[in-house]
Amino acid sequence: MFRSTKQHNPGHLRAVVVGVLWTALACTSNAPEVDTSNLQLSRVVIDTNADGPAGVDAVDLDADGDLDLVVNFFGDRGPDPGPVEFPPGGVHIYWNEPGADDDGEWRKETVLDREDGVYFPNSAHARDMDADGDLDLVVAAGFFVCEFTTDIGPCGEIFWLEQGGAHWNRHVIADRSSGAFYHELHFADIDADGVEDLVTIGEFQADARAQWFPGLPDGGFAPPHEVGQGGGSIPALHDVDGDGDLDIASAEFFFEGASFAWLENVAPPSAETPAGEWQRHVISAELGRSIQLSVIEDLFGDGADGWVASNHVNNATGEPTPESGIYLLDPGADPTAPWTSTLISDGIRSRPTVGLAFQAAPGVFSWGDVDMDGDIDITASGDGDPRVFWFEQTEDGTFVQHVLAEEFGQAAGGTVADLDDDGLNEVLFTSYENNELAVFAWTVPEAQSNG
Repeated sequence: MFRSTKQHNPGHLRAVVVGVLWTALACTSNAPEVDTSNLQLSRVVIDTNADGPAGVDAVDLDADGDLDLVVNFFGDRGPDPGPVEFPPGGVHIYWNEPGADDDGEWRKETVLDREDGVYFPNSAHARDMDADGDLDLVVAAGFFVCEFTTDIGPCGEIFWLEQGGAHWNRHVIADRSSGAFYHELHFADIDADGVEDLVTIGEFQADARAQWFPGLPDGGFAPPHEVGQGGGSIPALHDVDGDGDLDIASAEFFFEGASFAWLENVAPPSAETPAGEWQRHVISAELGRSIQLSVIEDLFGDGADGWVASNHVNNATGEPTPESGIYLLDPGADPTAPWTSTLISDGIRSRPTVGLAFQAAPGVFSWGDVDMDGDIDITASGDGDPRVFWFEQTEDGTFVQHVLAEEFGQAAGGTVADLDDDGLNEVLFTSYENNELAVFAWTVPEAQSNG
């Protein structure tokens, strides 16, 4: 069971249970690995000054057997900022250091700070980029609003931070010259040369382009090949049509061609077509602008892949339909035809947009076995809806919606992981609005603990 951390630095690193948010339901008929029926999820605050956090991953960066936290942050804008006033961001690591009394300790280290001049670091994922046996951090960054500030200009870039010694050295993969910005990265050997390539979506204010950067034997990357128009922030790299090669499937927000689409890998790269041949297929054009499409292996316990999607619309200020929410998408027998969609959320609704303060819902999602009953659940940010959610899979393909927190606006993460190695998974979220990194952990109900 997760234990509250001690105070490292007043006002910065504190972890306090701030209230029971709901009581766990009885276990399902699936035999649970750990019984959580007498426990409840409570919010434990790890950091109240996370500098505008925008995502969190859990990974053992120092190979000591426990999970550390990697948080990308945008920079706290302070009180009453202007519509295009924003600072550079960076990356924090929260090192998991057990205390003498077995309470968890988190030591915060900033490995990319504001002085490095990176705007909107949208992800920071662990990967051994230089094959030296330790994990480095690969960062995708940028957003279109930088273009409206003459002192900044286009700010999209991709780079990696090399772990080694006291400093994390920065290596550039893509600089700002293309004008694109980036959110999510995948690595795979697209050209079958034995070296993994980098696959991503370069986004613009009103466009998006799927790209892959050829990997080089020395560990670097060649300039990108463009494979097609479309895609968005969080693509999936997956064999959609089961023909043995990798396709690109994605939500679409800035490019208005569809809500979700995929690019079919028709033919491999060649001298005549170095990018390979790719064909675009619309998955859905009915769900509005969207933010994430992900494939989850064995989602329903039947061995098949499941597709989960999040649109990103405002039913308060914008149109009443399509309904904002988390959807299941089913490709059916012919994935080149439009897919069927099923809404699994209920009542997710963005706050109104006021002036230039754009709002939309829901946000990003993640997944894992939250309640340890042997199946996969989904965790999701409401984003413009200030709540965060757990969708409990109670039987194959059926989900029950739970609210983990009511006021946790512009959240990201949803990472499901066992942080303290007690056999119980926790859920990690960041809130940009609250400036907070928090974990939702299984705890003994207060009434029971007081006996």
